[in-house]
Amino acid sequence: MSASQVIRIRARNGQSERLGLRLQQLVEPGLEAPGCLEYQVRRDALEPDLWLVCSQWREAQQMFDYLAGG
Repeated sequence: MSASQVIRIRARNGQSERLGLRLQQLVEPGLEAPGCLEYQVRRDALEPDLWLVCSQWREAQQMFDYLAGG
């Protein structure tokens, strides 16, 4: 069964740009992970200090394995 996740991360005051750059570094490795169908980092349109990390996976276990560092 496929799986998806949305992680909400709020930047500290004045650190949103820096956080966004760091989060963007997660996209390529995420997309290369086995079973990853989609991996995006987005800034919330209404709250500029809020970032969303969204991913879609072929199988839930593949997502769990990736999140566990393996």
